Amino acid sequence: MVETRLPWQSAIINLSPGRVAQSMFSVAEFVRAGFPLMERTQALVEIGTPAQVPKLREKSPGWTKGNTRTKPPRYPTVKKRVTRPKKSPKVAA
Repeated sequence: MVETRLPWQSAIINLSPGRVAQSMFSVAEFVRAGFPLMERTQALVEIGTPAQVPKLREKSPGWTKGNTRTKPPRYPTVKKRVTRPKKSPKVAA
């Protein structure tokens, strides 16, 4: 695989997965090599991906059939009492 790197990236021998992906998805390199865009995508399909297939999302069970929906109980609000300032103790003279 031909390494396609950006100008500020240094050349490395063992390509990291990110560098491999960067080189694979570089359209300019495939056009320069003479591969049309269709062959490039076909090559990607044949190579496949190391990622696992995503799990299917199941619908949540929700309310069971025939179950009556009741509103939750409402409680009265609790209000703070007004605090009065404490009386200061009288000092004996």
